[in-house]
Amino acid sequence: TTLQAEAAALAGGAATSAALAMAEGGSHVELPAGDDAAIAFTVEVPRDGFYTLEFRHALGGEADATRNLLVNGTDIPGAVTLPNLPAGDVWGAARERVELS
Repeated sequence: TTLQAEAAALAGGAATSAALAMAEGGSHVELPAGDDAAIAFTVEVPRDGFYTLEFRHALGGEADATRNLLVNGTDIPGAVTLPNLPAGDVWGAARERVELS
């Protein structure tokens, strides 16, 4: 199942933008640096267990970016690291395996 960030609940300055080429659905979410920026998804799974989440991103900067991952308000050990890419219009992916119920 693919969930689009622009259809999720956005908070803390996170906002949709159509500035990047190849953004699925024609837009993407700008997630500014800071502790308050957030994208909240509602996910229903067919059964309890471990699932791999994939975060597609376009990060062109000086270094990798680390983001917190919370499930049902609980911080999941091992934050998501978004690898730095050669330019802000190049897309990459980060994956995190988490337990969902």
